[in-house]
Amino acid sequence: MEHSRNLFAKRPHVDRSPLKFAFEVELHAVELRPHVQIDRLSVLWTRGSKAAKTSEVDVVGGRAVLGAKLSLLCTLFRDDKRGVFDRKSCTFTIVQRSGNKLGRVVLDLAQWASLEASLPATHTVEVLRGGIAVGVLSLDISSRWLKEYLRQAGAAAQG
Repeated sequence: MEHSRNLFAKRPHVDRSPLKFAFEVELHAVELRPHVQIDRLSVLWTRGSKAAKTSEVDVVGGRAVLGAKLSLLCTLFRDDKRGVFDRKSCTFTIVQRSGNKLGRVVLDLAQWASLEASLPATHTVEVLRGGIAVGVLSLDISSRWLKEYLRQAGAAAQG
């Protein structure tokens, strides 16, 4: 019995289908709390080893206007029985000019995963550092299922 339990533990995606998605994010602005005083920042979006980063922008009056679009490809696993996606966390980190991290936002990309292309939806989320709010980030997120992606990857591997 011990052996079968270990075998299952090594296969976390049993009864799940891998689906590749393109996630698009438009970062609008960062509004900093009054106690936060920095002059420039950028935003780093990470998911595992994948990353995308905005160019550095000025902070004027506690506000940084980003106007940046970023995209990442991610594989999400969908429970075949329930039709829901497993959690897929990503992080948006506010980076100061010095390279120091000001704070971050952790989001679950599964919220935006759909087999139908999703329209961008605007969200305002708190940027936290050690559990303390240092600002808010406003962004749009949308996703597109790349239904041909795994089929093409399989054909390329065979050919």
